[in-house]
Amino acid sequence: MYGLSRHYTAVLTGYDLHADKTKPRSNKGVLYGLNAKVRPSITGKARFLFHSDFEMPFIKHGEGDEFCCHIYAPPFKMGPTLKRALGTRYNDPERFFGSDERLDMIIKKEGNPNSRRITSCCFIID
Repeated sequence: MYGLSRHYTAVLTGYDLHADKTKPRSNKGVLYGLNAKVRPSITGKARFLFHSDFEMPFIKHGEGDEFCCHIYAPPFKMGPTLKRALGTRYNDPERFFGSDERLDMIIKKEGNPNSRRITSCCFIID
C-alpha cells in the first residue's frame, strides 16, 4: 500500500468460518489481527505486521474465504472490548463483533473518536 503519510493502525477482519456459506452473511465482523501504531515510511510505502494480535484459522485448500485489512488514522488505543478479544482463539465469541461497521463504532467509542477507517483492502485466502 502506498501514500500513507501519517501514523495508523491496521485491523484484519473476516467472516465467521462456521457460518453457512450458501446463505447471506453479515459484513465480516470477526477480528483476526490487530497491530499497534505504525509510523509511515519516508517513501510512503506502508508495511506492517499484525504483531499485537494475530489468530488465523486453518483454511482447507479449495474452501477459501474473504478477509479485509482496514487502515485507521489517526491510530487508536485499544478499548476494553478489543482488549478482551486479544489473545483469544480465532473462534472465541469475544472476537465476533457482528459486522465491520459495528467494529468501527466500537473503535470510535472506546479507542479514539477521531480515528476513521481511511481505506480497506479485501482479499481471498485459499
